[in-house]
Amino acid sequence: MNRIRRLASIAVTAVLSLAVFSPAPAPARAESENAGELGAVIFAFDFSRSIYCTYAGATSTNCTEIGPDLAAAVSGLADDIAVNSVAYSERKVTFEVVEFGTEAFVVSAQNSTCVGNTGDPDGTSLLVACLEQIAADYLGKDSPRPELYDTFFVPPLSLVPDIEGSRCGIILFTDGKPKDPKKALNLAGDLSCAVLPVSTGDPEEIDQDYLEDLAKPELQSSEGCAQSGPFLWPDVYFPTAQEAVDAIGLALDRVACPPRVPPDRKSTRLN
Repeated sequence: MNRIRRLASIAVTAVLSLAVFSPAPAPARAESENAGELGAVIFAFDFSRSIYCTYAGATSTNCTEIGPDLAAAVSGLADDIAVNSVAYSERKVTFEVVEFGTEAFVVSAQNSTCVGNTGDPDGTSLLVACLEQIAADYLGKDSPRPELYDTFFVPPLSLVPDIEGSRCGIILFTDGKPKDPKKALNLAGDLSCAVLPVSTGDPEEIDQDYLEDLAKPELQSSEGCAQSGPFLWPDVYFPTAQEAVDAIGLALDRVACPPRVPPDRKSTRLN
């Protein structure tokens, strides 16, 4: 079934990926039907030692360091959001950026915690700075702090209730298997937000079937959103760091939807 799902979703992936980094801002002539936030997103980045190959027994033959590649890809995502800052200001995205391992920690950037809304003054620039901090941390020689050495999914999933009650989702990036799979699966099932796993690294260390069971691509409909309702989350594993971060951008694009605007009377184009 999982194989059929992945094959059936290839076309969907190709279509959706065209808009990952091209969020179109609303026309200046029209105002959004929803003056508040349109989506809420938690970015959760795994910082286990397997990313740096610094765990006991790691060698150049049994572990491939992916930190530099992740740093470059996340930095690129930050650049794309910065380029489209006007669009993200229109989207009014509530965001939280965390690093997780054994525990989960909200990242700090620009002397602020990485919790905000892109519709606020300097909100998008804070999100960009937070992702740049993630990129800088991936460039390190080891996890930023010892509490991130292992991989547990419950700590970041436990943050999701902070954003429940609106169109919301957690983008869960990992490079390995969690050490709390049953607890994480039960917790994810109780959440009202979408759970969107993204993984990369050694495929032998990724339980793709488990991540597909963990995934919840359903999104709450929003009257102010041009892309409401459920959608297909085609893949949970990506061969390269760049492809994984592209998927993170896609997840952001779907949860933080473009605002719906009154239709042009002279046009039959649908939002």
